[in-house]
Amino acid sequence: MTTWLSKMGASALMLSISAVAMAQSSTNTITQNVVEVEVFSTLEAAVIKADLATTLSGDGKFTVFAPDDSAFSMAGDAATALMADGMEVSLKNVLLYHVVPGEIMAEDLVDGQMIETLQGQKLEVDINGSTVMIGGATVVTSDIASSNGLIHRINKVLMPTAADELTVTENIVFRPYLNTLEAAVIRTDLADMFNGDAEYTVFAPDDAAFTAAGSAATALMADGMEVSLRNVLQYHVVAGKVMSDDLTDGQMIETVQGQKLEVDINGSEIRVGGALITNPNVMASNGVLHRLNAVLMPPSTEEMTIADIVMGVSDFSTLEGALKKANLASTFAGSDEYTVFAPDNMAFTEAGTAAENLMMDGMESDLSAVLQYHVVAGSVMAEDLEDGQMIETLNGAKLMVEIDGDKVMIDGAQITMADVPASNGVIHRIDAVLMPGTNMEETIDHSDQTIAEVVMALDDFSTLEAALTQANLVATFNGNTKYTVFAPDNMAFADVEGDVNALLEPGMEAELAKVLTYHVVQGTVMAADLTDGMMVDTLNGQQLLVTINAENEVRINGALVTMADVQTKNGIIHRIDAVLLPQVMEVPEMPFNDITVDNDVDAITELKARGIIEGYPDGSYRPANSINRAEFIKIIMEAELDDEDIYGSSCFPDVNDEWYAPYICTAKRMGIIEGYPDGTFNPAGDIRMTEAYKIIAETMFETRIGDEGSLWYDKYVDVAMDHGFYLGQDVEVGAQTSREQMATMIYGALMDKADNMPENQN
Repeated sequence: MTTWLSKMGASALMLSISAVAMAQSSTNTITQNVVEVEVFSTLEAAVIKADLATTLSGDGKFTVFAPDDSAFSMAGDAATALMADGMEVSLKNVLLYHVVPGEIMAEDLVDGQMIETLQGQKLEVDINGSTVMIGGATVVTSDIASSNGLIHRINKVLMPTAADELTVTENIVFRPYLNTLEAAVIRTDLADMFNGDAEYTVFAPDDAAFTAAGSAATALMADGMEVSLRNVLQYHVVAGKVMSDDLTDGQMIETVQGQKLEVDINGSEIRVGGALITNPNVMASNGVLHRLNAVLMPPSTEEMTIADIVMGVSDFSTLEGALKKANLASTFAGSDEYTVFAPDNMAFTEAGTAAENLMMDGMESDLSAVLQYHVVAGSVMAEDLEDGQMIETLNGAKLMVEIDGDKVMIDGAQITMADVPASNGVIHRIDAVLMPGTNMEETIDHSDQTIAEVVMALDDFSTLEAALTQANLVATFNGNTKYTVFAPDNMAFADVEGDVNALLEPGMEAELAKVLTYHVVQGTVMAADLTDGMMVDTLNGQQLLVTINAENEVRINGALVTMADVQTKNGIIHRIDAVLLPQVMEVPEMPFNDITVDNDVDAITELKARGIIEGYPDGSYRPANSINRAEFIKIIMEAELDDEDIYGSSCFPDVNDEWYAPYICTAKRMGIIEGYPDGTFNPAGDIRMTEAYKIIAETMFETRIGDEGSLWYDKYVDVAMDHGFYLGQDVEVGAQTSREQMATMIYGALMDKADNMPENQN
């Protein structure tokens, strides 16, 4: 370790100091010395504008690394922007990055040393011979003595890493007042979650808050308390980005832990769960932090029954409705202990038609069987589960446990929150609805009944039963010959317009039989026997196409298998959500290997054909992924302009010669984009739906409305509706834009332009 003065010549040091010796006095405060030294005139103005003059005139000891006027001149537009009206908060943040608490003499500096600033981030000391650098700036004059500290003159304005360029985890690590929270986040493996792409709002208790929490906080940090600690931390976290301006008095906001926090606003004070927000809106690249003065402790669930907890957590509202419909709510309100693997609302949504069908009238028996497939007798904690374990459920079937590191899967569904205690058991929240028979090792056993008998016994096959009777096929499926039937449920028949229902009329038996036998394969075909792209022969002589996507969803000619492998005495039944109509099979060629009929094939195919989109090297398109700002601008520019009209290399501080620079610079030149108030563009950031509508409207239809007013985007939504690129009310205007949504919008706009092009331009 080498100190600076051990490497400096005494004459060089004296010369450096003498340059300002006449202008400064050790009896002056730091502020007074900044005012009196001519080379600090810009710094003087900045200190006054940022309201730091009083701070640097106080009794506290400080060390200031002071940029001279030349340093501010060299900083150019960045410094000019900081001195503009309205930038006082950012200016203060930058100035505090130059200030260190206490007195640090030149001789105290050590090569490689990291010194913490009042701004919260650290500066690195680099000593090379007689040259000393602080955060990349050279110390020109050292040890300018003041009554309340020291000044070291430097030749460069130091710019802290912008908080909004740091993830939530990085913000926690960088801030000296969040050391205890940092340790807790690392201890509970939440650091990776807060480093990811998903956005979160963290109500962050500072170190003083943890100290005030006393033994309760100490106990949570003890070995073996990681699950409880994680539960408490998740009680401080809300999904998405919630700014302080978004909070309203009396609002109840749901945490990722599942319980809610109440917002209390009194004048300028905002409290969440009773804790005061002392520093709001600390921006991160993937969310926002609000500093709190207290640790929030979630209400105990140990005195609540499983039914109480499900009814008290809004994200279990679909599960609550299902339990009531299946007459199971009272079961979980009693004293018998159970373990419930509880799907959240999103899990039911993603289950699609399969879940919707179960909630239909007449499906109570099936619904009860599915719900009991999520329940194990007794209390089974997460630590009791073992990889490969088979645990028996209340419906008699078994669930497979898979453990990969910290990830615990139950029949393919991930436990997203473990060990929620109840007075009569425990709840593990999962991200998917478990369907009996979807695990290829488990089947629904009706081996004492024929196919026809099973169809007649299940309420949801009453229309199929009538069709089999009308077509004189009941005897066929009551015999000894083995068949596999892809059986449409009642909703499937209800969704089909006139043609099929007309077949149920007298005299149409032969045509009806052709349709029904198109659903039947000779022999027993289990779900595990089906492969993606397989063609299977049916009894009517035509073939069915099997497709299996990345989520392992099985489709037969596009109809989803909602319940697989129902074993009968004479074959297998797979329930499907659509009626299959015999036709000449045309297998569409998909533009990318992960595009299915469920995607907007026309839009993606057309944009690929025009060279507007390319996909990934592995042949995929990844339609559900969000598209970033740089990608979106590139695609919209290529959709609208010729190559020779796209140029430029440096138009924002964070856009310099990268592949996307020509497109972003062209969009800026056209007045389509302006960037953020700090002058950046943030090319890697997500595109919100409001921005997408605005950019398409202005680029492709030359509609300039501006973004004034709180509902400025409504006008761009109107443009989208008028020109065919509106995605509908189901898509939140503030949501991130996916790659598929982008393709759909641009394709709609292109088609609208083509339809409305004057004839002489065709």
